[in-house]
Amino acid sequence: MQYFVWGTDRPDSKARRMVVMERHWDFIARYDDRLIARGPVLDSADPQRVLGSIHIVELDDADAATEFAYDEPFAVDGVFAEIVMMPFRLELGRTQFDFEGTPDHPRFFIHCPAAHGVDAVPEDVAAAHETYCREFDPHLVCRGSLLTDDGAWAGRVFFVEMPDRAAAESFLAGDPCATAGLYDAPHIHRWTMGGAANIKAAGLMK
Repeated sequence: MQYFVWGTDRPDSKARRMVVMERHWDFIARYDDRLIARGPVLDSADPQRVLGSIHIVELDDADAATEFAYDEPFAVDGVFAEIVMMPFRLELGRTQFDFEGTPDHPRFFIHCPAAHGVDAVPEDVAAAHETYCREFDPHLVCRGSLLTDDGAWAGRVFFVEMPDRAAAESFLAGDPCATAGLYDAPHIHRWTMGGAANIKAAGLMK
C-alpha cells in the first residue's frame, strides 16, 4: 500500500529541525527502496524557509504507515505541529527518483483536496484528466490520488517542475478535475526534492 505523509512544522522549529536533520536522513534511509517521493515544503515568499516535510512511501499496512509517520525523528522531537497521513495511489509510471529535471526551474507541490461531497471522479473526467496530465509529463515529478481509509477518492497531489509559479497556476487551472469543480480550495506550495544532496544544494542547511 502507498501512503502520503505530510508533517507541518511548528513556527519556531527551525533550530530543532537542523539538530534532528541527520537522524531524519538515517531514519528515512531505512525506507529508500520503498520511497516514491520526498521533500520539504517551502515558504513561497522565502524558499529558504522550510514549512514541513512530505514523504510518499510504499508500506505493508496502516500500522506500518503510522510507525513511519510518528517514529520519524522530526515527529518524535516535536518539529511538527501536525501530521497528515492518507492512503495514496500513484498515477504516474515512475517515482521521483526517475525524474530528469531542469536545474534552474522551481518545483511546486499542488494540494487539491476533494470538494465537499465528492468521493469519486466520473469516468469521463478521469479520462480527460489523464490525457491532460500526459501532455505535461516532462514537468511532473510525481502525481496521484489521495484516498480515505476506506478507499474513497479524497483529492489529488502533484509535484511539478515549472518555469515559474504562473506556469504551475496555469497547469492547475486547466486540469479537468479543477474545471469540473472536484477540488476544494487547491493550494500551490513551493517544494524541492529531499535527501542530503538535494537539501544541501538548495541551501536549506543554513
